[in-house]
Amino acid sequence: MVIDHLEEARVDLHVVPDPVLRSVCIPVKEVTPRIRKIAKDLEDYMLSHSKSEGAPVGLAAPQLGYSVRMIAFYPNPKFREEGGVQILINPELSKEKDYRILREGCTSIPGKVFQVKRALSLKLKGLTLDGVQKSFKARDILAQIAQHEVDHLNGILIDWRTLEVEGGELNGKGD
Repeated sequence: MVIDHLEEARVDLHVVPDPVLRSVCIPVKEVTPRIRKIAKDLEDYMLSHSKSEGAPVGLAAPQLGYSVRMIAFYPNPKFREEGGVQILINPELSKEKDYRILREGCTSIPGKVFQVKRALSLKLKGLTLDGVQKSFKARDILAQIAQHEVDHLNGILIDWRTLEVEGGELNGKGD
């Protein structure tokens, strides 16, 4: 089931059990003013929450209620002011390698921490807002962010990937 919230989405963060978070997002066919508005909403949310506790290092469109394939992230999360927020449309991952079990949280599942198996190195590609195909190698935390955000676009949250570590009852399906 695809939930299309393009006209109705709010700029508020959507949290579980909102069904938009468990829906597969639709590919973006062209960069329209509406797509630019969604990108601006993602960037604004990240920037406005950059100093808060649990500030996001990445964000996917469905987390703001938009069922389109778009993510936002800091290219260097440790130095957020350097490079600003990067937007990628229709992101794809490939050449994943060097897997590790990592601790991970999600702003759409507040107060929970999970252990997730993630590749530490991968290739990330997608379109920029200028319609240019961008491709680069992502390592360590950036690889983890990319996998987490692309999971969102596929309707997968971390509670389906693993068992919860902190913050309440065991919750998840694992894989």
